[in-house]
Parts: sequence; structure tokens; C-alpha cells
Amino acid sequence: FHAYRKSHDGKTLIHHKKNGMLIQRGDKSVEYTMALRQHKPREFVFSPDNRQVAFWAPTEIGQPIKRIALMDLGSLRAKADYKILYTPKHGRIPFGIEWAPDGKALFVVERQVKNDIDYAILSRIDVPGGSLKELYRTAGKIDFFMPPVSRFENGQGLSKEPYQIIFGCMNGLYLIDPETGQDRTRLSRLPAVGLQNLEWNPAPKKNQVMLFFKNPVTSADGGRFEGVYLVDIDKMRTAPADASGQVDQSAFMEQLHRRNDIHTLWFSPKGTYATWASNES
Repeated sequence: FHAYRKSHDGKTLIHHKKNGMLIQRGDKSVEYTMALRQHKPREFVFSPDNRQVAFWAPTEIGQPIKRIALMDLGSLRAKADYKILYTPKHGRIPFGIEWAPDGKALFVVERQVKNDIDYAILSRIDVPGGSLKELYRTAGKIDFFMPPVSRFENGQGLSKEPYQIIFGCMNGLYLIDPETGQDRTRLSRLPAVGLQNLEWNPAPKKNQVMLFFKNPVTSADGGRFEGVYLVDIDKMRTAPADASGQVDQSAFMEQLHRRNDIHTLWFSPKGTYATWASNES
């Protein structure tokens, strides 16, 4: 990972230090000593408005290794201004966090072994309160999840537009409601694992997402995920359903590129173009 993380508006840098971090904004900087060496990566996920950063909390004796800390970046004080937002219950191990586009929540994915069964759990943590709502639980693993962070990653700020979270696991590719987890839509029954890259369209009113499966994924019936796909969620919502209530996957999911020799999947800043690079061009 990079030696530093940059805020979405480009005004703040967080440098990785051997015994903590150094935060720099303009010509002002402050260094904080923290026990962060067990976290690789340490995350440092900036909020949509760049006023806060979430990260794996400093390790402490008697506490779970992975806790979520939230630091206020409003003023660079001599002492780090952070609080522990979430401490997992015994047996739950967080391994991924992302911000909601409206800045009102963090989403966390965790692993839990219970009765010799390996579970994956996707939850919502309210900010600043810290209350946790479990959105989805499955046996096995959640391979990836992502709210539309592209809506603020270019420095656009908070987004109030409605959104969903996309995630993949062995039994399919899903959309889920970020508030309750109740409104869940399966986009595909193919195993959605081994994802190399995922990008939401940054335009807040374009509900589209690109997926890149570098290693082909095949289902028992011969279906296959391979290469770059564009999933148009708005088309899915308007496409006619068959007698069983299912919408044909081809109505909203298009394979843009079959080969796996590409990298740097991206949308153009206004969401007009899908872009990637290869050794050829």
C-alpha cells in the first residue's frame, strides 16, 4: 500500500510512520504515536466531507486486535482526537470498512466462526453514535462489498442521493438496502468471488457499477464471470420480468471486455465513459 493516504479534497495527507502517523495539512503537521504496526493495511478511510478519518484502532492489551477508531480532523491538536467507534463482540473479526456517501454511517464486514461454521457478516455502524445494525449474514465468505464511494472520491463532498450496497459471495451477486438490509436483490446466481476491481459510476443519479473478474468464475450449470462487466441497476429496475418474476440478466448486465489482461478500471469524472488500460493501449 502507499506510504500515505490523501483526503478526497487533496488538502490532507496521512503518512504511515513506524510508530504511528503524521498528519499534514498545508504547512502544518503533527505526529501521533500509536500502536498500529499489527494493521496491514491500517485503512485510513476519509469521510465524504474530509472532516473525519476511520482506521483500525491502536492495539491495546485486553482488547480485540481489530476495532474501528474515528478521528476528528477539524483541528490538528497536540494529542490525537479520536474515539473507538466500534469494538466487536468475542469471536467477530472485522476486515473491511467503507463510508456511506452521506457520511452518516460506516459499513463493516466481519468473519465469525460459530459452532464450527465460518460466517461472514455485513453491518452498518451509525456515525457518530456507534450503534450497529446487521444487514446480511451468510455461511462462507463475503468476497467484496462496496457502497458508491465514487460519488465522493473525487472531492464532490456528501451525497444525499439514494444508494445501495453491492456485494458478492459464493451464492451470487447482490444489492442490499444500506439502512435495514431487508430490500435485497440478487443480480446473478453465479459465484461472485475472486473480484479484481469494482467501480461505481461517480454520477449520483447513474446507478451503474463496473466489475472486473481477472480469474474466470464458473457455476455448476456452466455460467461464467470473466473480464469486465457493466451492471446497469436502473435498467434492471425497468426491465420486464418473466413468469417467475425474474429479470433476464442480459437486460442489465453487459460484458464490456472478455480478456483478463487489463488493469486500472475506472469511470471518467462525470461517469460518461468506462476506462481501463492494457499492455496494448
